[in-house]
Amino acid sequence: MALSQLFTDAQLEIAVGGAHRLVQLARASSASDPIYAGFKTEVRSAAQADVYGLAKIAVDPADPNVPAAGLLQQYCVTCAVYWAHHKGSGGIEVPQDVARARDQAIEALRELRDGGRTLDLATDPTGKLGGPTVVLNAKGLVTRRNFGSFC
Repeated sequence: MALSQLFTDAQLEIAVGGAHRLVQLARASSASDPIYAGFKTEVRSAAQADVYGLAKIAVDPADPNVPAAGLLQQYCVTCAVYWAHHKGSGGIEVPQDVARARDQAIEALRELRDGGRTLDLATDPTGKLGGPTVVLNAKGLVTRRNFGSFC
């Protein structure tokens, strides 16, 4: 299953300082150069691997609301800027603030993964993390039967 794209080409171009800068990082002759299109695909793939690799533990990537989550979009664009610099320079010219921003985005994604943050996409986000769901009996009591023999 192909996962939804979390950002547009325009968002990436703006984030790196313009299409001309992204063309430079791709070492392409112009925005119409096939090298440029391939570069953007590689950057998108790496950035979405960062984000989906951590976020899919807490959210269902097949949920059509996930790509619209502003938080994931921003983290993914941040990671994409990092990957554009990394891939465009062979990893030797990544600006410090870009690397730091990606580290912060990855840390925030880990917080999402670990349950310290939610995207507010689910009515029961703890259910996404695999925690037990307590179903009260008709009298409103928790029993061994409805708690899965936990108690």
